Amino acid sequence: MKMRSVWQASAMRLRRHTECNNIWHWGEADSLPVCRAHACLFLDEFHSRRGNGDEGRAILLKELLNHKRAELYCRLGAKCMDQKDWKEAAIWFKQATKAYKPFSEATSP
Repeated sequence: MKMRSVWQASAMRLRRHTECNNIWHWGEADSLPVCRAHACLFLDEFHSRRGNGDEGRAILLKELLNHKRAELYCRLGAKCMDQKDWKEAAIWFKQATKAYKPFSEATSP
């Protein structure tokens, strides 16, 4: 039973990755910025767990060119803090204070 749930969880993560990848890569013109933000944050987490944090960082930076959202800046700041780069983290968090913030926490990823 336990092994089955591990497989199910892996399948769900893979399906979610595929959905987010599709939203981010193919839905550029017609997807809502909040959907794209959710997709970017998920893809960053996915790549970071696989040991490829640079790929996730590139996705976040590319999305910031189109949609300046506080969640994306905060994620970049958190990644810098993980690497003990405090000055760069402060820059990202300062940018987050100037960027669009979700209307409610329920819409924030």
